[in-house]
Amino acid sequence: MSAEHSVNRRIVLARRPQGAPSAQDFRLEAQPVPVPGAGQVLLRTRYLSLDPYMRGRMNEARSYAAPVAIGAPMVGQTVSVVQASNLSGFTAGDLVLANVGWQDYGLSDGSDLVRIDAATPRPSYALGVLGMPGLTAAQSVSPAAARSASTRSRRWGSMSASITRRPSWRSGSRRPVPTASTCTSRASVARFSAPSCRCSISGRGCRCAG
Repeated sequence: MSAEHSVNRRIVLARRPQGAPSAQDFRLEAQPVPVPGAGQVLLRTRYLSLDPYMRGRMNEARSYAAPVAIGAPMVGQTVSVVQASNLSGFTAGDLVLANVGWQDYGLSDGSDLVRIDAATPRPSYALGVLGMPGLTAAQSVSPAAARSASTRSRRWGSMSASITRRPSWRSGSRRPVPTASTCTSRASVARFSAPSCRCSISGRGCRCAG
């Protein structure tokens, strides 16, 4: 590995924010790039997600998800490239939706990865309209819900407003295309295909096949 790729830069939570987060609440660290063990892949981040829910993960209060520990990298989905693989089914160069967080590199056992079609013109859409924000917006398909959504999160509120302008979606005559988030949820996968399906993301959304 070249010297350029021998350092893993990561942004960790330095303290619990009081009110709006500030630069002092985070710390930039440099560590050696982790080495994948048996049954693991080494991932390199290409795109990083910044979502409103992350503010709640900075708090120590009880919530639907565990808080980020002080000194740990901030959580977040990423579009990553497989840099090295000791896991059957993944090879160097594969593009995946992962959960590396705010760092250059991370390890995965493959259980949380969703493949992204290499021909996809905008892989970053897996973190937006084809990902979790898009799925959230798809659940808000009434004009009233879209207006309410826009007051809470501009990112997915604008998406839901766009969805409601499509007549076929307003009438409920068409089921939304499965997204990256639906592929990574067992319950959602079961709605669209067999529980054992494998999923990948392309320019047309998340596609599941038995």
